[in-house]
Amino acid sequence: YQKVTASNVNDSNRAGDKAVDDSCAGESRWATGGGLTYPVTLELDFGSPVTITKWEMVAYANVVGTGNGRLQEFYIEYLGSDGETWTPVYSRAGTPINGAPEKIDNVPTSGEVRNSYKIGEDLSEDATAQTFRLRIKTSNGGPCLYEFRLFTP
Repeated sequence: YQKVTASNVNDSNRAGDKAVDDSCAGESRWATGGGLTYPVTLELDFGSPVTITKWEMVAYANVVGTGNGRLQEFYIEYLGSDGETWTPVYSRAGTPINGAPEKIDNVPTSGEVRNSYKIGEDLSEDATAQTFRLRIKTSNGGPCLYEFRLFTP
C-alpha cells in the first residue's frame, strides 16, 4: 500500500499501518484509542487502481478463548473516480461478529492469552479502485485489528 490512514489510533505504536504489515507478532496491530466516535475507518491507498476479489482480517477478541469479536457492523468500500463517493462492496453485521477462534503465535500475554479470530470472504463482485477502506460502524469495545488484507486475482 502506498498510504494507510486510520481515523483513530490508540498511539503511534498501534497506528493503522500495523494492520497491513503482514505480521501478527507482538503488538503489531491497529488499535483505536480514547475519544472514539463512529464510524472508524482504515483507508488503504494502493497508488494506482487494483482489482480486489477477497478480503480477510485477524481481529482482537473480547472474551479470552471464545473468538467473541468486538466488531458488530462494518463495510468495505472503494472511493469512486470523483474522489468523493464511497461505494460498498461488502457489508456485515452481527452482535458481535464471530469468526473461527485462532490463537496467533507470538501475541503477548499479560496474565491471559490474547485470542483473536480470523474471518474473510470472496467479494460477490470484483471491485477496481485505487483507494479502499474498512468502515466500522459499531463495535463492542474499541476496534483492534492484527491484520486487514485485500486480495487481488
